[in-house]
Amino acid sequence: MGNAEHMTGKRRQGLGKRTCLYCFQAFRIERGKVPCPACGEEQSKLQQDRFWTLQPLWVKRQVLARGVAVALLLALGGFLAVQVGDDGVSLFWGLGLLVGAGAFLWETAGLLTRRESALPLRILWPAILLCIGFGPILFSVMLHFISGEAQAGLRWQIGLLWGVPWLVPFGLSLWVPGWLRRQREACLHGTGPH
Repeated sequence: MGNAEHMTGKRRQGLGKRTCLYCFQAFRIERGKVPCPACGEEQSKLQQDRFWTLQPLWVKRQVLARGVAVALLLALGGFLAVQVGDDGVSLFWGLGLLVGAGAFLWETAGLLTRRESALPLRILWPAILLCIGFGPILFSVMLHFISGEAQAGLRWQIGLLWGVPWLVPFGLSLWVPGWLRRQREACLHGTGPH
């Protein structure tokens, strides 16, 4: 069996296989809404195509993750508004970036119940976190070489103090997709939390 065939087979065993969205028993809906023969929970073909679960524990986790993300972004937006003050352009761009970050976090939290995202989150999260963590350092080095001036504004200690803490969320962005996949597979195979 080739590698491509193996990966297709693995996909069919996991999220490709249709199960009840509540009790995870094998159950495929062809059209309309139908109750699960095992647990009686009604669900539709559209829901089975879009979600891997609607189990209350996972829905609560998704709501909690989205709520925390919105609360943190609102707090950050308030802090930004106070810091920027009367500078309308900076406030506009800062709040615009927060709205974009909010949409990105909302989409990411949705993966706790949805099968897939419209965005390539496995690539975007690590890339964005690396850019935030080490982009300013690289930008300063690039300006140093372009201008030919001494490194007056660049101190490696300050750069590392900024960049190194970003390695933690970067590492999490690499670890969390695998953890979520293992949690899904455990639920689908009956060994995870229901």
